[in-house]
Amino acid sequence: HSATSLIMNLSQFLTPALANFIASRHSDFEKYRLLEQHTDLTKPHEWYPYARLDKRKIIFHAGPTNSGKTYHALQRLKQAKKGMYLAPLRLLAAEVYENLTSEG
Repeated sequence: HSATSLIMNLSQFLTPALANFIASRHSDFEKYRLLEQHTDLTKPHEWYPYARLDKRKIIFHAGPTNSGKTYHALQRLKQAKKGMYLAPLRLLAAEVYENLTSEG
């Protein structure tokens, strides 16, 4: 037990000391710290707090291949005052965009 707590205490001291040592020797180290802060993907629920307050209705169409998911989703979208269609494939998204914009 005492060996474990000794290691924990040492690591709490050594980790910041090592980081400071590396930072003092490498001028770009601070850039990497900033990059790490700006690209932290561990808390996506905190990215857009005000957007999460919006009341939204999400309709998810799932089913096997060639079952009409895209067709039915687009029919619903055409009836809506506003909406968004998200496609997993770029080609499908481009095709849907062309069809919707050509129909007005």
